[in-house]
Amino acid sequence: MEKNRVRIGILGAAAIAPLCVIDPAAVLGHKVVAVAARDSAKAQAFAETYGVTTVLATYDDVIDDPNVDLVYNPLPNSAHAEWNIKALNAGKHVLAEKPFSSNVAEAQAVIEAARNSKGVLIEAYHYFHHPVMQRTLSLLNEGRIGEILHVEVHMVSVPPADGDLRWSADLAGGALMDMGCYGIHMMQRLNSLCGGAPVPEAASLTMDPRGVDAASTAVLRYPNGATASVWSEFRGHRDVLQFTIYGSSGRLIAPNFVLPHDDDRLILETAGGTWTERLGTRTSYTYQLETLISHIDDGADFPLTLDDTMATMEVVDWILANGTRHPA
Repeated sequence: MEKNRVRIGILGAAAIAPLCVIDPAAVLGHKVVAVAARDSAKAQAFAETYGVTTVLATYDDVIDDPNVDLVYNPLPNSAHAEWNIKALNAGKHVLAEKPFSSNVAEAQAVIEAARNSKGVLIEAYHYFHHPVMQRTLSLLNEGRIGEILHVEVHMVSVPPADGDLRWSADLAGGALMDMGCYGIHMMQRLNSLCGGAPVPEAASLTMDPRGVDAASTAVLRYPNGATASVWSEFRGHRDVLQFTIYGSSGRLIAPNFVLPHDDDRLILETAGGTWTERLGTRTSYTYQLETLISHIDDGADFPLTLDDTMATMEVVDWILANGTRHPA
């Protein structure tokens, strides 16, 4: 790998790949050099559209390609663990879409592979790298809203089309796996301010006939007594990806913390007034790739760990196992 120029291979011609990897790579001076998909015609069209150098026959071919330094895995959730492990065993760096496994047992296997690989594994919780989240943490650490009392994450999307993989139980779909995991991950970034990690206390799942949750809710409690709630659903009239952090002397609101390039506001409300900061429309995916490559090239610290991944997946598993189920 040429220093400061990373060659990327993609597993699958996923619709999210341009936003997550192709565009950030172009901005940062890196190159997507290979793609493979189950449908070779789709892979060829994808390569022609986005200027990918080589179309390969199989995912294994992408992993084995000596011209690929970093493998991006945006496959369905059920395939994340298998292909993450294969890429890590081949010594590749891996940027894996979240969640990087379907359950805790798979997560443990992926983490074991990562710890025995010369490659770096990163789970794509891209939102964390954007200034919206970084400024949030700064304001909280400065005590601008006092002691944290409650964290609320509300995540809604319009219903996916019939046949969308998010409706498939076999592919580990559902609103919690698609969106709710973001909320859980975000809540855990506040652990140091709340005495430790939040523990789930109650959950509810509204089950679609296809076997996945069309909506989920969960209530968690931090060791210091602060509470948290996360709501995710596929039944909205518009997309909502918001968190609100309530404190003893104010609150912080990020109207779109997951996709801050679409809405980069961070709103601080206190008794003294309301302040809105605009923190930039450079995508969180670009910040993520930049941070990852700095980690690979220069050994710079990467702020999210494999232990973070396991903690998030443990809560997801708890909700799916213990949540009260209701028909949609």
